Amino acid sequence: MSSEGKMARASLRKTAMYSTELLKMIGINSELDAWVQDKISTIDHSIESVYGYYKFGEKEEAEVEMEPQTVDDVIIQAVKQASNEETYVDSDGQITIGDYTTKHFDICPSAQKLYSSIKDRTVMIHLIVETMMLQDLLFRLEKQAIAQGSIDSDDMEKAEEFAELIMDNAEQMNLMEEHSYIEDVHLAKFRQLAGISNSEDDEEEEGMEYEDMEMSDNSLFVTIKHQID
Repeated sequence: MSSEGKMARASLRKTAMYSTELLKMIGINSELDAWVQDKISTIDHSIESVYGYYKFGEKEEAEVEMEPQTVDDVIIQAVKQASNEETYVDSDGQITIGDYTTKHFDICPSAQKLYSSIKDRTVMIHLIVETMMLQDLLFRLEKQAIAQGSIDSDDMEKAEEFAELIMDNAEQMNLMEEHSYIEDVHLAKFRQLAGISNSEDDEEEEGMEYEDMEMSDNSLFVTIKHQID
């Protein structure tokens, strides 16, 4: 796969993730600011154009000049209030920051510990919430893989793409070491389920948390199907 294709797929997954969350935030009778309507319209037009090109070979007759738009502009507004709100941790280990509450952080004590106090480490609130969303996608995929007892190549590719996006954000927040559990614990688990062997050194570096997760697989298998949305 070319680097351009990989980046495009990652961006499309990100757009799909944001769109899913915004569908929950924007109701049928919601009143939207003009700039929000404009940006959503721009996204709709852009996605439709690219889809038409790949599906039917259609090209736009002329390119319309417009101000560069990103989905990030929309999501930043959705999490703006989070900077002035407290972080909540429920009994299941789910984290709430602003309007977003995680769904699958129960699978990762390291994520719970980090994100319960992450606002003390960075002021980049939009990246905090975005990275929480990406980890939810990764952890949900991991729960499904554990329940099935295996993972196919497509889902392994998704896991690696989610992990890469998470670590890109972690680098921007200067918190790469704090997010090392993504590689050491979760990608290691995906590789195990995919039948990909790690070196002995890699296995030793996975640490006690990975051992604890491995010991809990049997109980996860029993309960996990009830936790997957």
